[in-house]
Amino acid sequence: MTPPEPTPLPVHSRRLVRSHLQRIHAPPERVFPLLCPERETEWLPGWRYRMIHSESGLAEEGAVFATDAPQGTTLWTVTHHEPCHRVGFVRWQPDGLVTQIDLRLSADGEQATRVAIRYVHTSTGSHGDQALEAMTDAQWQSMMQFWEESMNQWLKDHPGQTPA
Repeated sequence: MTPPEPTPLPVHSRRLVRSHLQRIHAPPERVFPLLCPERETEWLPGWRYRMIHSESGLAEEGAVFATDAPQGTTLWTVTHHEPCHRVGFVRWQPDGLVTQIDLRLSADGEQATRVAIRYVHTSTGSHGDQALEAMTDAQWQSMMQFWEESMNQWLKDHPGQTPA
């Protein structure tokens, strides 16, 4: 008689989950196209990226792009792309983190959008553990506020303009 296969045990790396709700002053039809690495260059000061693969040149499920940081190159892939509703990314960071990013849009009246943002940072080892320890709530709030203010300012400065 063959002995039963051992049951795999859960593996738990260190993980940090953060969520935030933004209010953007435009309907989802104007907001969603801005959640793309190419379009972010229009509204997010300092954003730079390099597209590695995309059939359209824009965000789409399966697109792959890279950003540079002092520690090295971060690789991103678009995991979900549901126009006007949801976009998701996974990024592999040189500091030992894998980060899942989920953005869900919903109308907030006729001229605003709620963007529910969720980041799940998972450590891949000791460097990732150190990166998680260095992340503060104040940094998170500052990043979310900068992003929200930058997008709202761009939308105010470009009334009626919808990125391609």
